[in-house]
Amino acid sequence: MKLFLLYRLREGVTPERYREWSLQRDQPTLKGCEGIREYRVFTVEDPDGASPYTIVEHVDVADWETWKRVTSSGPMVPIGEDFKELVDTSSVITLRGEEIH
Repeated sequence: MKLFLLYRLREGVTPERYREWSLQRDQPTLKGCEGIREYRVFTVEDPDGASPYTIVEHVDVADWETWKRVTSSGPMVPIGEDFKELVDTSSVITLRGEEIH
């Protein structure tokens, strides 16, 4: 299953701070969790300035139940706490998707 998470950083959090955390803590931890096949994080910008989102995550995970379990237990618990400090959690949107081919 493909997940796409869209969100913006909390006011005062620099893109550099988020990038360092993502590369050193978030990505290695989530990629090591059972059921996570792929995890990629992108900075994004709307050339017209209309989109509020600054980060998009792409996750390939076994299923929704695995995602919920992985993100709420074990090594991801402290990552989730970090996430709340860095990200405007009111902006988070999670989309499930299927590739068209």
